[in-house]
Amino acid sequence: MLLPHKPPTGRPYHEHRTVLGGILWVARTGSSWREMPEDYGNWETAYRRYRLWVEQGLWERILEALGGERCPGPATKGGDLSL
Repeated sequence: MLLPHKPPTGRPYHEHRTVLGGILWVARTGSSWREMPEDYGNWETAYRRYRLWVEQGLWERILEALGGERCPGPATKGGDLSL
């Protein structure tokens, strides 16, 4: 479902598993993105990836694959993009 990211130039992408863990941590705890533990990487990376996945419709498929039921995603600054 999540294709590997290997950009031809520039910085390498952070591993999807780590970023997904951070996104799920924010969703589960209700904490702000900035409070996300560094174990999950940079909060800005997780936030951008989450927004991208929501826009692509991938976030809903990820949630379905993880549990089969619709659960909310993290709240965002510009409004709630949760599903």
